[in-house]
Amino acid sequence: MSSSRPETLTHPTYEAPAKPSKIAKMLQRGTASWNARGVPRLLYATRRPVMGEARRFFDLDHDIRLVLEPDDYFQCMMFYGRYSPEILETLEHFVTPGDVVLDVGAHIGYFTLHLGRLVTPSGRVYSFEPDPRARVSLTQAVEANRMTCVKTFPVALSGREGELEFNLSPQLGWSTAVKNSHLPDLIPIIVPTVPLDLLVVRGEVSPNIHLVKIDVEGFEMEVLSGMRKLLRDSRPMLVMEVNEQMLRAQGDSPAALIAQVKSFDYDVYAIARRSVWWWWRKPTAIPGLSLAHPTCNSGDVVCIPKEKRLWTDASEAKRRP
Repeated sequence: MSSSRPETLTHPTYEAPAKPSKIAKMLQRGTASWNARGVPRLLYATRRPVMGEARRFFDLDHDIRLVLEPDDYFQCMMFYGRYSPEILETLEHFVTPGDVVLDVGAHIGYFTLHLGRLVTPSGRVYSFEPDPRARVSLTQAVEANRMTCVKTFPVALSGREGELEFNLSPQLGWSTAVKNSHLPDLIPIIVPTVPLDLLVVRGEVSPNIHLVKIDVEGFEMEVLSGMRKLLRDSRPMLVMEVNEQMLRAQGDSPAALIAQVKSFDYDVYAIARRSVWWWWRKPTAIPGLSLAHPTCNSGDVVCIPKEKRLWTDASEAKRRP
């Protein structure tokens, strides 16, 4: 393993922010609720006239500004408000001002910024991203939005302190610490690792954590192994991706991941995806949640301590379990 960084890993450059056209704003806001099959592909195919070609800051909903690459499909969906809407809705339901939350696998900062606006300056967001390319955009976004409540860490959370080989994917957001994945053209680099529990002991992270969002491309079991004390003592909620293919490449499985969470006396709920058959997506007061089957293969889950109550009545006030 070599710690040298390949020459291809240059910092991206940005054009100055440009005021979006009225047509761009109309499409950006007007299509977010459309849920017909084929709409995302259509929006991506026509991105150039709307977004241009250059990587730069774009204004998103909720007065968030984020550096986006128009030719990146997932970043294009961020522009249109169509990137993992179920996850964002889940966070909006459970996170409120003053909360302390974590974004583990922060990518370019989309969810970090949304968490920052939800906790407000009275709360705290700890954001973790080991990919140096994504971290450039993450840092730029935090600074541009003046989110003083956000603290970023250039490390991979793990079960031990040290270093590991981290594989950079050409597709930003698919980089992984999993060694034997199916992903092509990976470039290995060395990144520092640290258990979350150790950061709490050192005082770098508050122990009063309300929610942890985890999206680490198959490395979830290692992240959880480094936060055992936090799961026992602080009892935070978890919002987590379950990716069967990446978990199996790591030698784990969805069933083992869910069992590990449940061993800490948590209930695991699957987050329902929006139906593609409805033209207009109806807003809901709470995400569609159902207890995850023990053999749940892939998707997103919410993990809630058994002693906490999960609100399911839409007439009740929006708040934490």
